[in-house]
Amino acid sequence: MLRRVRMAFQGLCLVGFLLLLVLTRYDGQDEIAYPVRLFLDIDPLIMLGSLLSSHTVPVAFLLSVATLLLALVVGRAFCSWICPLGALNQLAGHLVRRRAVKERKARAHKPIQRLKYGILIGLLVASAFGLQWVGLLDPISLSIRSIGLAIGPAVELSTRAVFDAAYHTDIGPLVALSEPLYNLARETVLSFEQPAFRQAPLLGAIFIAILAVNLWIPRLWCRVFCPLGALLGVFSRFSALRLEHTSSCDNCGLCAKRCHGGADPDKAAEGGWHPAECYACGNCTAACDKGLEWRFGVPRIPLHDTSVAGVDLGRRTAIGGVVAGAVAAPLVKVPLIRHLPEPLLIRPPGSLPEREFLSRCVRCGECMKACLTGGLQPTGLEAGLEGIWTPVLVPRIGYCEYSCTLCGQVCPTSAIEELTVEEKQQVTIGTAFVDPSRCLPLAFGTDCIVCEEHCPTSPKAIQRVEVEVPTVDGGKRWVGRPMVDPTLCIGCGICEKVCPVRDIPAIRISCIGEDRDPDNPLILENSSPYG
Repeated sequence: MLRRVRMAFQGLCLVGFLLLLVLTRYDGQDEIAYPVRLFLDIDPLIMLGSLLSSHTVPVAFLLSVATLLLALVVGRAFCSWICPLGALNQLAGHLVRRRAVKERKARAHKPIQRLKYGILIGLLVASAFGLQWVGLLDPISLSIRSIGLAIGPAVELSTRAVFDAAYHTDIGPLVALSEPLYNLARETVLSFEQPAFRQAPLLGAIFIAILAVNLWIPRLWCRVFCPLGALLGVFSRFSALRLEHTSSCDNCGLCAKRCHGGADPDKAAEGGWHPAECYACGNCTAACDKGLEWRFGVPRIPLHDTSVAGVDLGRRTAIGGVVAGAVAAPLVKVPLIRHLPEPLLIRPPGSLPEREFLSRCVRCGECMKACLTGGLQPTGLEAGLEGIWTPVLVPRIGYCEYSCTLCGQVCPTSAIEELTVEEKQQVTIGTAFVDPSRCLPLAFGTDCIVCEEHCPTSPKAIQRVEVEVPTVDGGKRWVGRPMVDPTLCIGCGICEKVCPVRDIPAIRISCIGEDRDPDNPLILENSSPYG
């Protein structure tokens, strides 16, 4: 019964997670009315990493305290009942052809499972030094980033291709059926435009590899690498839920063969069961309905509890995690200490100053998933290794919509502050620059006012000024030259997006002049060409 209830609840949580991820998009409204950040808000690892790196915790993260309290009652049930990556790992493990249980080897606890504790320690120590890398390996953040930026767009592309193929067939009933279905999909699950992200192949490959390894070793990620599982495992050591053998146990070993966590349930009678590795999934009690049972009791103090095995954290693992975190943080941060602002590193409006932004951003990808135009993309090394997979606006892909504030609404750590539309329209994230060697009026004497027409500010930051330019036949003609007023330009990037010059646009956005960084002005104060 426990296993059946777990499977039903786990399925509901996975569906809910995917539904909230689908709803993290523009649907014609200026606000997202659903709690799309819910799974991040209940993630205690994200809360702890944010507290250590930025010394602040958004109020919504207080929900994650409930997750830790839950671990004190039912152990690591979160991993097998709620976590979407845990559900997908378990599902992937069932795709392989199942052998008879009696032919399987016992999935005993292995020393390599202590690696996740070293990873947890390393991430938290690095966070204490200001390096916010918790979100790279946190299962909730990883799932949102991978599905939202890679798997989801691939599924959308395939879906649109299927409907497009059906529409262009000569089969009348198929065409008649596909049209209303496609319209329904556009209104409910498909994005406003086909999403595309530059890092999608890499993010998708990593995610698929995590799931594929379950075909050989069930839940390897959860057992060996997951830092959230390690954190919950520490609290599970105090859990009130206990697995105990009954007098009917005949030591058949079926429970160990069905255990996905390597918790050694067959050794519960002799004090060898590992509650820190147990997911409370019910597989063991489903395999043996008379020799094992779950019981609740008063949480025991591990120092005086000899009935269960402790957290498998070796001295070398702990020291290695501390050293790795303490060394990684300064090594990664040193190159950016005196680094000049990266011109194309344009952060979303409402972003905190870069140092604080990097200490809060958990690379979940929610802001990129919600971006109306698809202009927010995961960085490569534009922000250094420290800022990998943080959001950057790429105007040639998509501009920052003048009246859109979705990115701030979905950010779980307030790395991007939530602004009103009026506040957002006053925020400068960069400045437009015109390249006269590529601008059609200046380089070729051809009339073009596309950038001025699309500029959303009032008065317009780009205005047309009549100038006289030479022509190829030796004559002259008057054309409208685009002039940028830096006091009005907010760096939204729509001019770069719509510029008709195909390869390198004649007008480009630089992050210079952004409001969030007073050390990145358009012109250096008291500067002189003679020093």
